[in-house]
Amino acid sequence: RMHVSTDSWVGGYRPDFKQMHKDFPDIAPEDLGSVGYEGEETMYVSEAVFDAAYSQKGLILAHHKGYNRSHGNAQMFFDSVTEIQVSDLK
Repeated sequence: RMHVSTDSWVGGYRPDFKQMHKDFPDIAPEDLGSVGYEGEETMYVSEAVFDAAYSQKGLILAHHKGYNRSHGNAQMFFDSVTEIQVSDLK
């Protein structure tokens, strides 16, 4: 079985990516090169949200595993997308 991803953002997880190659060399993803453009992955979470999530639920939102729904409810620290006022968007 083969899985193909044409656009992956390893970014800050480069050490995990390298470790995966050491631990699972037969099934680790293979980087086949650029698709022709550069980009950057980012996400902004305020310090107040980081602190609240950690102090109230022990969630560490600085790491992707902190958003795993099976281990916590990170969404309780964020507004719903339905609360965005379209008229405020430019």
